[in-house]
Amino acid sequence: GDGANLNNVYCRIFNETFEYGGRFYRADILRLKQKGGMDQRLDVTIDGESVVEVDYSNLHFRIASAIEDMGTYDLPLDVYSGMLEDETNMTDRYVVKLAVNIMLNAKSFDSAIRAINQEIEAMADKDKITIGSGKSIVSLVKDSYVQFADLFCSGDSYGRRLQNMDSELASDIIQRFISLDKPILPVHDSFVVQRKDLDLLCNCMGECFRERFGVDVGVPVGIKWKADGV
Repeated sequence: GDGANLNNVYCRIFNETFEYGGRFYRADILRLKQKGGMDQRLDVTIDGESVVEVDYSNLHFRIASAIEDMGTYDLPLDVYSGMLEDETNMTDRYVVKLAVNIMLNAKSFDSAIRAINQEIEAMADKDKITIGSGKSIVSLVKDSYVQFADLFCSGDSYGRRLQNMDSELASDIIQRFISLDKPILPVHDSFVVQRKDLDLLCNCMGECFRERFGVDVGVPVGIKWKADGV
């Protein structure tokens, strides 16, 4: 957006072994702000053309459902707001999403509850939360998705394995675009491409997910772009 060229050099960062982690990090586009109404990634141009950003919806839930043979058809379009009585409460949705990520990575439910409470305490808009504190939020998640109960707070940190799987999925998509001589900027589990390549990217993301995890399901994604500065 400021006319400076982006450095598109990436590295992958693993966690202890090559079976945990492996996400792509340390490229300029990852440093651009996307919070508080600032979507600097959408100000990027590629060869002078405007861009779109496409991300997988609830990717870790869907990967776990696929590899554990739980039936991804049964998941709602948004697994986080699907737990809430008021699906329009974005603060509650944020907290639930945060809690799920913590529960997938924590080694015990006690440590997960403490971590969730710490995150809530640091939030500026915590007065908008209607779903209680750590203990009640953990119960909400467990009751909403009982089929995932054994994956939460496990000793081997299931979340780190999921990060490895989503990084391999990202690599599949990147390789496809490289083979077509198409530019693509990965941002963990989302991708920035020229707007003309939107359909190509969406189809590629669905196909790569189905191929890597051996399922025949629809794969929901979210799409962001900028028009007239909005």
